[in-house]
Amino acid sequence: MKTNFLTQNNSVYFLSPSMAPQKKHLPTIQKSKETLRKLGLRIYEPKILQNYYMGGTIKERLAQFDEFLSGQYVMATPIVGGKSCNQLLDKLPYENIKSSQKIFLGLSDFTSILLAIYSQTGLMTYHFSDPAGGMGNNPDWSSKQLELLLNPDAQYNVVFHKSLFNCINNGVADGILLGGNLSSICRLTGTKYCPDFTGAILFLEACNTSVGEVDANIGQLKQAGILDHINGLILGSFFQADKEIAEINYSFSQLLDNWEFSKKIPTLKTTMFGHFTDNIIMPEGLNVRLDSGKGTLNGL
Repeated sequence: MKTNFLTQNNSVYFLSPSMAPQKKHLPTIQKSKETLRKLGLRIYEPKILQNYYMGGTIKERLAQFDEFLSGQYVMATPIVGGKSCNQLLDKLPYENIKSSQKIFLGLSDFTSILLAIYSQTGLMTYHFSDPAGGMGNNPDWSSKQLELLLNPDAQYNVVFHKSLFNCINNGVADGILLGGNLSSICRLTGTKYCPDFTGAILFLEACNTSVGEVDANIGQLKQAGILDHINGLILGSFFQADKEIAEINYSFSQLLDNWEFSKKIPTLKTTMFGHFTDNIIMPEGLNVRLDSGKGTLNGL
């Protein structure tokens, strides 16, 4: 189910579902505010709360969702990441979220909320940079990506830059686009909030995760049966693991071989989504076609 679209003067709500922004995040957040305002959008920031390593108590963070859903706001995005979104999954007002058809957009730890909303409501959500995660670092790029939410006639067509992708296994496949942060997806595995990945085009990224941890997490998805039933795989930026793999002359193709990953499905590696990069927007729940040889991802 598709969400509403953004229009001029719509308000964007900055959630703190995980941690609170720190002083080091403020310059990047300011750039993101400027990017959104240039698109004609308004910004609402609730009072920043701090509860140890979290952006408020569970009750306080849930109250932000209630305020967003009941107010004249159209899109919510986490102001910064963290590791505590899972605390909210069994308490979110899914029926209200579904009926509102409002936009939820973010990445990193927010992956768990994006996928939980999709699995519990069927409502499309959007994997994209959050304010502290670089939404404003390249305003022209972000504006182009957010066009998908601003223009009802916009078509979803991604061409991975030749210098920024590597085909691991050539092929073409159709499926529902689902994915996000690898660690967050692993934390969802085995819960009712984990979507059914059967027939999906799965996309994965990671941040401060070593190559050994990535290997173990890929193994968890394999042993949970998820990788056996997807139609295609897109690997994004893995930041720390990417650096380690380059240093030891290793590859993601070899890593996947550790888990006897099927060579029959289209698979590519890119740096065009994830942490510390200019993200392409990835609509969770959109029916797409992946051509890993040509490096294209198109909505159907």
